[in-house]
Amino acid sequence: MDSICLSLCSACSKLCLGKLIGTRICDRALPFWIAKMSPLSVNCCGRTHISEESSVMNVDFVAIDRPRLIFRRARLFARVHRPYQLIEGESYWVDLGVPRFDILWAGKPVSVARAQLIATYVPESSEWLWGFENSTTPRVATEELKVAIGRVPQLAEQLAGRKWNMDADTACDLADWIAFRTGYEAMYPAIAGNMNTTVFLALTFIEHDGKPAEGLASWCLSCGEMAGRLSGRVIGGPEGRLLCSACAKDPIEALEFHEAEKPDFLAGDPGDEPSGAPLANVVCAFCGRRRPRVFLPETALCWWCIDRIRKLLASAEQAK
Repeated sequence: MDSICLSLCSACSKLCLGKLIGTRICDRALPFWIAKMSPLSVNCCGRTHISEESSVMNVDFVAIDRPRLIFRRARLFARVHRPYQLIEGESYWVDLGVPRFDILWAGKPVSVARAQLIATYVPESSEWLWGFENSTTPRVATEELKVAIGRVPQLAEQLAGRKWNMDADTACDLADWIAFRTGYEAMYPAIAGNMNTTVFLALTFIEHDGKPAEGLASWCLSCGEMAGRLSGRVIGGPEGRLLCSACAKDPIEALEFHEAEKPDFLAGDPGDEPSGAPLANVVCAFCGRRRPRVFLPETALCWWCIDRIRKLLASAEQAK
């Protein structure tokens, strides 16, 4: 049975550009408004495209962690969409003078994170500049991360260069990897408007909905809502990955549709797709395999794990 996409990602479809965001970067750090979408394609499929004419930093070490990075992105982007996908009422605020990152709904903070500036990136010139090398950035916004980066062996040589050339997907993957390897919960690629600059931020959340944060593991992978605020059942996967019953509804319906056409397909195991197949880095969120699966906006579930989720929800319903 083939995989299906319930929602196509940025590597599978055209970007929706041109939407305005009412978000502002602190004047002391980056003196401009975030008001225009960047054509940066933030890759959620793990596909890296190296431009032949560019002299790029060697980031081969990122590849082994790419599936894990995709799960980390799924958690964050379920809570706050990518800059070019923000919906009405949704925005974010960055103040590098504190430094902090706020996820806003209708102008009010719903989540607050400590922030560190990893790097800025200009797509037009393909230029990566370390945050601590940017003279306009407050020291408090980079000093903690700079110490942590210095302890990562793979980055020792790269720290010697002030600026590096790389393509947009490579820059996003590298920033995400740095946040992961230095102990931060997430990385967000904020957009700095008229200068068309991406601001890569390493985040650790300290507050959700006015209460102390319990980490990204407390969020549904698909809708981003906190487990404690959901009225329905929450299904747990490995490493704290959660899926709420509301978000399980569409995958279960897709499974039942396929079962109607081929009733016995779950009886066998077709094995995993080759590692070089399209979307191969987007493995099942619950079993980590590349069996045929349903692709959600930021993650995926294989048919067999969807069947397990369906059975768990049915058992819970019967136990009422």
